Amino acid sequence: MEKISKVLQVSVDAIKNFNEEAAINVVANTFNDSSFIGYKPTFNPIDKVVELYERLLKMEQEKNTWLEKYVSSTNLSLHGEDNPL
Repeated sequence: MEKISKVLQVSVDAIKNFNEEAAINVVANTFNDSSFIGYKPTFNPIDKVVELYERLLKMEQEKNTWLEKYVSSTNLSLHGEDNPL
């Protein structure tokens, strides 16, 4: 019983006194709470999407800049006759 209580991170007494009906009532009352239904985030989700898109765009621009510098420093040609594609 002690090994189980350590794995579950609860006391042995909590396991011995476990009441399935009480546990179900706690869960049911948590999800039926009317304050949860009217939940509104403190941020605008569209603003978050725009922010993430801007970060992605900036990273792509930085990657392209790095690749352009790499190509020019190694004397590779993307459009010239040396291009096997």
